Amino acid sequence: MNSRVVDVDYANNEGEPMDRPLVFFDQEGNEITDNAGNRIVADYGIAATGFRPNAIREILQRYSDQLAEAELKSPLNLPTNEEVSVAETLTNDPSVLITGTASRAGFDNLEKLAQLPREAREALLRNGAENAVAIGFRAPDTQAAVNIWINSRDIQIPEQEDTNSRRVFVLNESSSRSIEPISLRINSIKPRIPNNVNDERPLLTPLFLYNVGNFVELEDSDSRRVTVDFSFSLEYDKDSNTLKLIPGKNTEKLPQEVINVVQRAAEDESFQNYALLSLRGKRSTVSRLNINISYSNGYLDPKSSFVEA
Repeated sequence: MNSRVVDVDYANNEGEPMDRPLVFFDQEGNEITDNAGNRIVADYGIAATGFRPNAIREILQRYSDQLAEAELKSPLNLPTNEEVSVAETLTNDPSVLITGTASRAGFDNLEKLAQLPREAREALLRNGAENAVAIGFRAPDTQAAVNIWINSRDIQIPEQEDTNSRRVFVLNESSSRSIEPISLRINSIKPRIPNNVNDERPLLTPLFLYNVGNFVELEDSDSRRVTVDFSFSLEYDKDSNTLKLIPGKNTEKLPQEVINVVQRAAEDESFQNYALLSLRGKRSTVSRLNINISYSNGYLDPKSSFVEA
C-alpha cells in the first residue's frame, strides 16, 4: 500500500460480519487504492503496533503553540554531513529530542540514501519508505541521534548521598518474652503472576529476603556481629481469608523493630502475589509457608535463608 493505514471497515454490509471483505482508509479518511485506482479489498486485517502522526503533532503543539506546524521541529543532522538528518528537535527547545518513528524518516533525501549499503538502499526503494520501520532502518538513526545529542551537551549529574538503608540492631540474648502471632494485611487482593512463570515457589525466597536483608544487620550487646537463625511461618486460613505471621525459633531475641521489618516483608505486594497463589493452591483449609532467616557475621546469609512450602 502506498498510504499509511489508519482505519479499516467492511467493504459492504452483506452476509455475516466474519465473511465480509475489508477495505482500508488513510489518515485523510479516504479509501486506499492500488496504482490503478482500484480499492484494496482483503479477507483479513491484522492490527500491528504503530502510531498516529496526528497524536504526535497534538503533543508537540502544546510545547510550541505559537509556531506553525511546519516550524515545530528542526532536523538534527549528522556532523559529518549536514544534508543527512537522523532525528529532530523541538524548534523552540532543542533539549527535546524527537527520535525514531516520531521523527521524519528523510529517506527521500538522496544524500541519506547514498549512505546506506547497496542491498539496504535497494530494499528501501523496493518496499517504500513507509515500511522502513518494519525493516529496521530507523534504529541506526536513533543511535546516531542520541550520540550527537549527548556529546553536544555538558551533562552534570549531582552526587547522591549514600542510600544504604540497613541499620544495626542489637539482639537481646537473655529475652524470654512471648511473641504473639501477627495478623497481616493482605495487599494482593487478586494475585497475578506472569504467564511464563510455571512455579511460583522459587521466587518466594528472593522476594522476601530482599526486604529483610536490605534493612537489618545484627550484633550482640558487646557490639560483636552475630551468627544466628530465626524461623517464622506464614499461615493462611481459606475460610476466613486471613494471613498470619507466626514467630518461631529465636524470635524472642529480636527487637521489635526487626519484627516490624519481617512483617513488612510478609505484607509486600510482590511477595504476596506469589505466596498467596502457593497457599491457596493447597487442599487443606489452613496452609503454611516456612520461613528461615539466617544471619552470618551480622549480615543476612542467602545460602541458609529460605521460604518454602
